[in-house]
Amino acid sequence: MSSSKKLFHLTLLTGLSTAIGVVACGSDTSTSGASAGAGGTAGSTSGAGRAGSSSSGAGGGGASSSQGGALTTGGGGASTTGGGGATASGGGGATSNGGSSGNTAGGTGGAQGGSANTDPCTGTYLLCDDFNASQIDTAKWTIGDVEIAHKYPVRPSNVALGTTDDNGTAVTVVDATSFGDQHAAAPRQGGLLITKDQYGGGRYEARMKSLPGPNGCTCLWNYYDSLNDPSPPATRVYTEIDIEMPAHVATPPAWSTWARTLGFNTWSHTDADADAKYIDYPSPTVNPFDGKFHVFRWDWHDGSNGALKLEWYVDGILQSSTTEHISDHPAQLWVGTWPAPWPGMVYDFDIVHMYIDWVRIAAL
Repeated sequence: MSSSKKLFHLTLLTGLSTAIGVVACGSDTSTSGASAGAGGTAGSTSGAGRAGSSSSGAGGGGASSSQGGALTTGGGGASTTGGGGATASGGGGATSNGGSSGNTAGGTGGAQGGSANTDPCTGTYLLCDDFNASQIDTAKWTIGDVEIAHKYPVRPSNVALGTTDDNGTAVTVVDATSFGDQHAAAPRQGGLLITKDQYGGGRYEARMKSLPGPNGCTCLWNYYDSLNDPSPPATRVYTEIDIEMPAHVATPPAWSTWARTLGFNTWSHTDADADAKYIDYPSPTVNPFDGKFHVFRWDWHDGSNGALKLEWYVDGILQSSTTEHISDHPAQLWVGTWPAPWPGMVYDFDIVHMYIDWVRIAAL
């Protein structure tokens, strides 16, 4: 893969807890694990736009350094609420670095991103948040205060609870704001949430409405870098799993095609291209920029819950999968938007918004 995927460094500014455990949805804290120590410092790594040190957990200590077990506690099967979603016929389209395309239905979500009237936290989850409280739950989340590539800021003031329309229904959401070049006070800023805890293999889902166009990266990813542990091991461990919209491509096609191109990436042990799988997948089933909510998901088999494998879904429909470069290390989940300086991005605006309806992680 071209080294153009490896452009960025991440400076994360605060430390977090790295305890994980099975929680019933609505609980404030996990049931096992230890608190974190001091926050990590900036790393000098460069993986797919978001390498570096972790304010959110790698900086926090207490993370398992073993490469075996993904979760400190078991339990908690995934909920089956939300419907399956129709199967999708049609081909996949080419991928940029391999990876299989898919057209079968599965899991939660359903067509059109599920229902706003369904309680997403019915069942047992490692983490579930429908953001229906009066404020963001800081026992579960750190509100991002980071510099990406040491100059693309994500700020806490750009994340807030609010309401938005979902097919005629007002839903409570996290409003993650993206500032463009016309925002004189603070141009090119984003907003995101980072889990306080690290999680291993499982089903990761977020119901989101993307930015209205290529006005920054609408992203869901996890990330771990051992450089941020209080006592880093002699051999560095770096892992990441991505959903990026639109995908980071060197020469973007027409927006009608690029809008449907989903970036699915994974790193297993280092941030090197040789240890990564990049899949730029032109979906035949979804346009994440259609102004509607969609459920974005990956199923991660990390060796403790089946042979190493990743599958990426949108609205319950399998989009792509791989068995290459699969991590077996717990990591934190990040969700939101940041001002990616990728080819084709457009920042000739003041303020645009992406919305997060809910996020959940379940055991597989």
